[in-house]
Amino acid sequence: MRILPIENIRLVFTLDDLRKAYAGIVTDPEISALAETLASEWPMLVSGTHRLEFDGGRVVLTLVFGDAAECLPVMRLNADAFFYLDGFSPARNPELWSPAIFKALSRCAGEGATISTYSSAGEIKRALTQNGFVYRKIDGFGWKRAMLVGHFEPRWHVRRYEPPMPLAVRERHAVVIGTGLAGCAVIERLAARGWRVTSLERHQSVARDASGNPAGVFHPMISRDDNVASRVTRAGFLYALRRWTELERLGHAPLRGKRGLLQLAANDEEARLIGDAINTFGYPSDYVTTLPLDEAQHIAGTPLASSGWLFPHGGWIDPASLGASVSMSRESNARAINGM
Repeated sequence: MRILPIENIRLVFTLDDLRKAYAGIVTDPEISALAETLASEWPMLVSGTHRLEFDGGRVVLTLVFGDAAECLPVMRLNADAFFYLDGFSPARNPELWSPAIFKALSRCAGEGATISTYSSAGEIKRALTQNGFVYRKIDGFGWKRAMLVGHFEPRWHVRRYEPPMPLAVRERHAVVIGTGLAGCAVIERLAARGWRVTSLERHQSVARDASGNPAGVFHPMISRDDNVASRVTRAGFLYALRRWTELERLGHAPLRGKRGLLQLAANDEEARLIGDAINTFGYPSDYVTTLPLDEAQHIAGTPLASSGWLFPHGGWIDPASLGASVSMSRESNARAINGM
């Protein structure tokens, strides 16, 4: 597992870097095709959790961009494998080889979880042993003569949060009441997981009551401290964009605007504070960018009291068309599952 510090993301691991790495390593045509599929879905390099789905949702990849020392301790998972191929020795990059990192790996490790690391330094061996891993040295690759591989085999019971196991049921059938945006989203996700769904709706079509507004805007929140609301809306915003793009690819495109969304500051002080936050967190320009007053006025087409910031992928969407698109996608999934 290699988690990139957010302040280094744009410099360390861009999409071009990912494709260059594949070009220099992967030779098998089949693997190259899979690598390009991943590259084509690579998310914007903003901090937080990114969920990528492939093969109709049958393969799910969760990526976390952030500082490892901050992200690992709060993760709740049972990992099957750790690929800890940091290219620097503990002396060069001590933050990623600290006792706290190894303790966090131990807490996240599932039974028998495997581990591999580019480093074979003595302190790494001791840290692995102290945290319940057994290891062995093997030949390295490239110019590296040796590396370590091993697995999780603690001599003690590890106390930690255990994710609940799925409920064992003979028939996966759910009844969803209401087909507003929330109901349609639940139906689509259940259908994607192979559930049989019965939906109950008093109207003749979806999204007629609270979700029946002519349009709604969508964009993430920006805050000076990157609070919970900012992180949640960021993850939801990016995931929604990927899902809507997939709906469009399947021929079920919802009606939405794609010219971006301009958010105006309440005053010059707010414009300065949010602008500082955008610079501090290093958001890429395809996520959000600050605008001087003249550019904001040009986009808005009217005089403004203050400047703001632009979300190039934000905009408006027709809730009813989104609900209909999700419903059609659900029917397509059901036909695909029944035809297998």
